[in-house]
Amino acid sequence: MSLAASLCAAMNYPQPSSLDPTLLDCLRAYLDNKPLKLRTKAQYENVIRRCVPDWLYKPMSSITRKDIQDRHKQLTAHGPYQANFCARVLRALFLFAENFYTDQTGEPIIKSNPMRVMAAMALWNKETRRQRRIKPDEMPRYFAALLTMPNKNAADYLLFLTLTGMRKNEATQLTWQNIDLNKGLATVPDTKSKRPHVMPLPDVLWSLLRSRYMQRNCPPPSEPVFTAINGVDPISRYDKSYEYICNVTGLSFSPHDLRRGFTSTAVEAGVHLYSIKRLLNHAIDCDGWTGGYFVSDVENLRSAVQSVCDAILSQAGIDKRELIKKLK
Repeated sequence: MSLAASLCAAMNYPQPSSLDPTLLDCLRAYLDNKPLKLRTKAQYENVIRRCVPDWLYKPMSSITRKDIQDRHKQLTAHGPYQANFCARVLRALFLFAENFYTDQTGEPIIKSNPMRVMAAMALWNKETRRQRRIKPDEMPRYFAALLTMPNKNAADYLLFLTLTGMRKNEATQLTWQNIDLNKGLATVPDTKSKRPHVMPLPDVLWSLLRSRYMQRNCPPPSEPVFTAINGVDPISRYDKSYEYICNVTGLSFSPHDLRRGFTSTAVEAGVHLYSIKRLLNHAIDCDGWTGGYFVSDVENLRSAVQSVCDAILSQAGIDKRELIKKLK
């Protein structure tokens, strides 16, 4: 008897067959056939194994609407966001199974999708966007701590996030071949939106990266721009050096709050919405036909990112020329 069959017998589940895939069968097929990033695949597998481990060897046809409803309620008691995430992954698996698993006549094997109960019974937990950012009146404390951080590589990284609004995991992947020091551009090849992102650098960061490049004796193109404390490996997206600033200042923030702060400052500085979306590498064609015709060149975006940089430094009460001297 196979492992799956043994577990099904122990849990009183119907016996799986080649025509009745288990949840684990579907998860593996889904991850093998969908063009997902490795990080996304790991997240999907992690949430299934953590939230519904007892369903892994259960035939999908035996998972009922009541099963979904009861499990979502249990998960919600521990965390509504995690419960929703698990439900979204399960929904994707059932939709995939409906088309991937068919009998000899081409008819779907999974004929009933229990995930429809989520919308029918209005089970989705309400999710609200976080609003946390470093406020303008907190910027002086933030920059004072940033400029005294013992780990200078992490300080450069945080300053980069602060003045570009870039996602932390996109900034960690930058190597020197992604930085054009002649034109002051940073290019992120692999982004969440799956579109390469060309980011013009404000003058402070342009000067900083030129200085770091020379200080490192013109490193090879493959070397990471922001290195871990060993000076060799790329800084991890899990790096928590920012906790130094939290401890010194009493502020509470995460790297993604810096992206939120950049966006808020851009709005307050009067930067055009489409330019903000370009800087954040958000799609703008979702706004209708007008958005699809909007094209902004790099130099227009440079003036936008520069105005945000100047506004942030003004909030911090920092003279730009003095800051560049300190960074060098």
